[in-house]
Amino acid sequence: MATHYYDLTESELALVFKLASHSLEYPGVCHLKASTIAASLEICTKTVYRSMKKLDELGIIEKVPNTKLNGIRGASI
Repeated sequence: MATHYYDLTESELALVFKLASHSLEYPGVCHLKASTIAASLEICTKTVYRSMKKLDELGIIEKVPNTKLNGIRGASI
């Protein structure tokens, strides 16, 4: 994160800190929906998806797809 700190927008930084604050129960793991994040940061859901993609490409976060027991795709971790 230190390497890319000045390359991130205000929304992207807020997203990183939001994910970090919700990963305290299980260090490094967060299960928030994009709509929940968007509402709490007062940004649109599309901005959340765009920011998550950029943070993943920079290696700041890692999105892990999740599948429920019945085979339906669940929220990413």
